[in-house]
Amino acid sequence: CTGPQADTRRMDQPLLHDLLAKGMAAWDPLHLGLHCAHNGAVIDAAGRPSERISAIGPLCKATLWECTAVPEIRQQGMALAERLHTSLSPTAEGRKWRSYVKRISDHLALVDA
Repeated sequence: CTGPQADTRRMDQPLLHDLLAKGMAAWDPLHLGLHCAHNGAVIDAAGRPSERISAIGPLCKATLWECTAVPEIRQQGMALAERLHTSLSPTAEGRKWRSYVKRISDHLALVDA
């Protein structure tokens, strides 16, 4: 959650600052949030989209702009849940997480209907 702060560099968010310090994330050029791909994948300091770290909502504002209202955030959450669902392995552990992610996706779809 970013709150009303427009310049995300001023936010007191240890997780974000740790990701940035490790080069696993980068601020977007306008410092409205993180540098993200259109699917929410966080782009690292070298310009590569992450396969493991995603953002939704206001942290994607520079890329998606219309992403601060509940309907847009819910759609982003559903798209992320679907991406996670399809990317999980067919192992027992993956099946357990697939089931969990599928329930989240189904719930978001019901709320959106």
